[in-house]
Amino acid sequence: MNKLLLAAFFALVCFFTVSSVDAGGKNFQDKTEKSTSIKRIAVLEFDCNDKTISKMLAEWSISVLMDNQDYKVIERMLLRKILEEQTLGLSGVVDEATIAKVGKISGASHLFFGALGKMGQKYLITLKIVDVNSAETTFAQRGSAVDLDTIPDLLASLINPQKDLQGSQKDKIVSINGLWEGFFQYDDPSKGYIKGDFTMNIKQNEDGSIYGDINEPWSPGFPRAYEVFRSTISSARFDKVNKRIIFTKKYDLEGYQPIDYVGTLVSDNVITGRWNIGSYTGSWRAIRKN
Repeated sequence: MNKLLLAAFFALVCFFTVSSVDAGGKNFQDKTEKSTSIKRIAVLEFDCNDKTISKMLAEWSISVLMDNQDYKVIERMLLRKILEEQTLGLSGVVDEATIAKVGKISGASHLFFGALGKMGQKYLITLKIVDVNSAETTFAQRGSAVDLDTIPDLLASLINPQKDLQGSQKDKIVSINGLWEGFFQYDDPSKGYIKGDFTMNIKQNEDGSIYGDINEPWSPGFPRAYEVFRSTISSARFDKVNKRIIFTKKYDLEGYQPIDYVGTLVSDNVITGRWNIGSYTGSWRAIRKN
């Protein structure tokens, strides 16, 4: 009788051990498949006659891709530095050998290309994503816009068509309330594309007016005259229809000029745009955290 009980006990132990190994193995496999399905993507500057627009389109595309869980976007300033060291451009990468080289030195599994041109009264835009290893095009889209202001929405709908507003979603309330984290940069080669980080707290009224404040910690490349720059959002408004935000950043410290900001809500939680102060200009991007 004792031998029978002992045999039954060992059988049960073996059963649960094998079951646990199978379950653990499947769980590990699921996690592995999920992690390997995420694409490390590098966004190149668009093929466009206007260099400023070319960079801005790349920034817009990055913002939309960052809102897509299928992609992990390689920081564009890091990509620029890598390509400049290899004497490669951020646009015009077309042959298989160069694609493979860019992928290898940047760690990207995919490259994102775009082009903007004009035919008649329409702006034509084409997009494609190329697999670095095979040089095969895995994604291709094209569209047109009547003016530059509508291109951010066009890019969002082309890159993430499943998130395009349809049916009753068109009437949903668009809000930019919340805490945003982002960066601004000087698009000026003489300044080395200096980049600064910031957090932005935005409050939105029903009439579209907005207010809030911005904090900027000190960043390398800037004068060490402060630990944190604090400023107020003023003369601000948000166009819900075109998803455009316009405001002036006024610093609390005296002696600093106000800076004008224009941006577009390119997805539910991403704003990208341009800033301007006198003869200086650059790009900025912010992601909503809550």
